[in-house]
This record gives sequence, C-alpha cells and structure tokens, in this order.
Amino acid sequence: MTKIEITVQRPNGAVETVDMSSKFTGMTKALLGQIKDATRSAGRGTVLSATMTYTRDNSGELRKAYNNLHNEGGDGYVPEENYFRALPQYREWTETAEIMA
Repeated sequence: MTKIEITVQRPNGAVETVDMSSKFTGMTKALLGQIKDATRSAGRGTVLSATMTYTRDNSGELRKAYNNLHNEGGDGYVPEENYFRALPQYREWTETAEIMA
C-alpha cells in the first residue's frame, strides 16, 4: 500500500499535512507541480513537498529462486503469492521518498 502525504503552508501561516492516498496511487514531480499550481490559484496556500511511503517485499526474489530450482528457469508451475509470504525467508520493509516541486 502506498501512502501519499502533501505538506501545505496555509494562507494563515499554519503548516498542514494532507493525506492524499485515496486520490492518488503515486506521485511525480509533474503531478506535484500541477497540485501546487492548483492549490496556489485556489488561494488555499503553498504546497511545500510530498512524501510517499510504500511497502516493499522480497517475494520477487523468492519467486525467481523457486522457478530456477524447480523449473530450471522455464515457465513451469509457480505457486500463488501467499505461498512466498508464508516462507521464513520472506521479508517486508517500508521505504519513504520525498518529492520536492
């Protein structure tokens, strides 16, 4: 799941963090620039930055290792995603990226 938060300085000087996760699945500099322009032209303040927090895992590496071991690198049977999440080697971590416009 990706969480997107935008930091806005309101016209009264208060700095507010707005959760935009329900509206966007990702954020780029171009999109943040459009949001920044729209917020400023609507008189709602100045967008300072955007922060994306997302979850990563190693299921891709586990799937590749399974395929190499059992299918000799071919396109044979590969179990569902839940199979890899149940393995003791499965790891999950959170990464954060800050986007400045």
